[in-house]
Amino acid sequence: MLVGYTSMLGFASVTGNGIEAVEAFKASYPWLVLPTKLAVSYPVLYHYLGGLRHLIWDEFIEGEQTKPSMLSNESVEFSSKVLFGTSAVGALGLALYSV
Repeated sequence: MLVGYTSMLGFASVTGNGIEAVEAFKASYPWLVLPTKLAVSYPVLYHYLGGLRHLIWDEFIEGEQTKPSMLSNESVEFSSKVLFGTSAVGALGLALYSV
């Protein structure tokens, strides 16, 4: 789904009509603007935050540590729930924001 949106917008941008295509979509289908923004912003935000989570995990490798591991089953499950929730709230905020 995300590939379809970005492909259509990419094609419209290459032909020089990217902004006009977005404005035409907003004018023609105003009830689809929020779901479309959510469909685009959630996966982008989720994968960005997931990448940050992996970078944090890379700093806390198993071994001789004085702190509890961030890679225990409980810690990973908790961080996954936080990731889903943060992505959902952030995507909703981005979808409700208009320029």
